[in-house]
Amino acid sequence: MSTATSDGSHPAVHDILASLRAAVGGPVLTPAQDGYQAEIAGFDLAQDHRPPIAVSAATVSDVVATVRIAAAAGFPITVIGGGHGDIPRVTDGIGLTTRRLTDVRVDIADRSAVVGAGATWHAVLDVATPAGLAPLCGSAPAVGVVG
Repeated sequence: MSTATSDGSHPAVHDILASLRAAVGGPVLTPAQDGYQAEIAGFDLAQDHRPPIAVSAATVSDVVATVRIAAAAGFPITVIGGGHGDIPRVTDGIGLTTRRLTDVRVDIADRSAVVGAGATWHAVLDVATPAGLAPLCGSAPAVGVVG
């Protein structure tokens, strides 16, 4: 559990921001910065997430670095994916988005796929359909696979 200061911020936000910006390749933003809201928005736009820090992982290493930095500081972290997952409103800690992790690999012989945490069903369909495979994805291809 984090302890907020009188202005609602975590006392270590500035230190954590510096560490994240040194270790993460994707955007690391605060609510006052341009692009923050677009980065932190999940699939469910009814949820107005407002964590003091938004991290948009560009690589798996960004996820690892963010988790390590947050854990070392005792700072809460919530992953905000692009799927239909039920995520309560995030107002504390780090909101970690995975929208940039979009790799999709289909093994035709195995009839399986490995997808990044930010991949959409559209991307999976684009790779699987020409191979004669039909993923079970529902009717909204813009929705994230993970979530």
